Amino acid sequence: MRAALINDARQHKHIGNDVIQDELYSEMSNMLGKYIPYASNEAVFELYKYFIPLLIHLKNQSPELALSYMFPGYAQRGNIEEYMTEQQKTDVMKVIEAVLISARNNPQQLPEAQKFEAIMDNIINTNIDNWRSKYGDDLESLFDAFGDVNKLRMTNPDLAANFILDFLSAFTALPPDQSGYALRSLHSGI
Repeated sequence: MRAALINDARQHKHIGNDVIQDELYSEMSNMLGKYIPYASNEAVFELYKYFIPLLIHLKNQSPELALSYMFPGYAQRGNIEEYMTEQQKTDVMKVIEAVLISARNNPQQLPEAQKFEAIMDNIINTNIDNWRSKYGDDLESLFDAFGDVNKLRMTNPDLAANFILDFLSAFTALPPDQSGYALRSLHSGI
């Protein structure tokens, strides 16, 4: 898959390797959302296990940057990849590619709502007291904003980025099979 995209980009002789890498990264990132629900639980778990430290890196530069990475419609901040190291770009390409290959070569059935709800109940019951003490009265609005970019824009960016990191970390704290299943469920629109 990566080779086909690189060859396509190289047909334009004036494009350098750095531009090809950025184009490839952008193309694969755009494809990612529609493939996650069909990828293996393990591939999705590994993707998010990698994304969390990357989001922390971006958040340390700017909470808005991390939010823009997770929610592309959040803000127009230019090319987010400019804020990533070359190693981060390479590593994220590998985990994205693994998800795409998994979904393409061995597509999984879409997650079932009932199983997802049981996993979510476990996540919430395990973390709710900690989240209440950390986010207080903002917790409900942070939950509401999680799936709505317009609401997300109206929240404190630092608070929202911290909550999203905590929320996703709760998923990756689960065993990989449960974590990947729940994350696939989030992307499938259940």
